[in-house]
Amino acid sequence: MIDKLLLEYKEITEKAIKDIDLDKDIEESIEKREDIIEKLKKEDVIDSLKEFNKTWDIEKHEKILLRKLEIKKNEVKKELDLIKRRKLMRNNYSYGVKKNSFLNKKI
Repeated sequence: MIDKLLLEYKEITEKAIKDIDLDKDIEESIEKREDIIEKLKKEDVIDSLKEFNKTWDIEKHEKILLRKLEIKKNEVKKELDLIKRRKLMRNNYSYGVKKNSFLNKKI
């Protein structure tokens, strides 16, 4: 039972890693992983988890997933920052065009 859950957890993690690379939604995968974690908490099998982790490299896949999520998060932050700067530039340009200055005023 426990080994099946952990194997499923590993497969879902690998699928999430592939989905991140393909820019797909990983919400469903994350929810499935949370469900598996809840089932494992109910079983209270911490000692055997350590053995399975060594055998199937679950922790390695977990680190890869977290690293890729961090990279995607930083990319989104950069895009949002760029959008905010463009909006600010557009607003400043519009304000400058509407405002009378000695260059665009008839004498």
